[in-house]
Amino acid sequence: MEQFIIIIELLSKVGFNFWQVFGFLVIMLFRKQIIGVLNRIVNIKFSKAEINLEKVVKEVKNIENQVLTLPDGDKLKDEISEGVQSLNREASIYALKKIRANTTFIWPTFVSALLNKQAETYGKTRGPSFLKIINDLELLKNFGLLEYKYEYTGTGKIGNYTVFKITFKIHEELFDLIKCINQEEN
Repeated sequence: MEQFIIIIELLSKVGFNFWQVFGFLVIMLFRKQIIGVLNRIVNIKFSKAEINLEKVVKEVKNIENQVLTLPDGDKLKDEISEGVQSLNREASIYALKKIRANTTFIWPTFVSALLNKQAETYGKTRGPSFLKIINDLELLKNFGLLEYKYEYTGTGKIGNYTVFKITFKIHEELFDLIKCINQEEN
């Protein structure tokens, strides 16, 4: 416990406030349990509820930026950086799993782009599905894993639903995550 107090005091001197440090320590201590819970949440379909990870991304980026101000070679800096990278990876995997669970055509578009080594591709999705994944796409965009733009393309042939065409520019790190998830499936 004394080590945690020393770490908290050091981080507070660098500019972290107590709640940021406390939140980070809780996440680091319970990282495996949190990852397990997030993976289970992916398989649950919410009727109208949507988990918004935008605030989480902003806080992680804030912590990451503050850690970068620590001197190079600092053991604490290396441990925190590794923890943040691990959290970013798990949040990205979670977002991709939600995209896979909530859309019919976008996940196969990602897998096809991986197999054909296409950094630029596009897919179509219905309006309700698009609304379910927009936060996940933003999360991946904020982590620098992809760029995307979308446009309204009309209504569906069967039923009266809106259709969006989403154009993607996929970065190499995202391909690694897609490959990882795709291997889990098979």
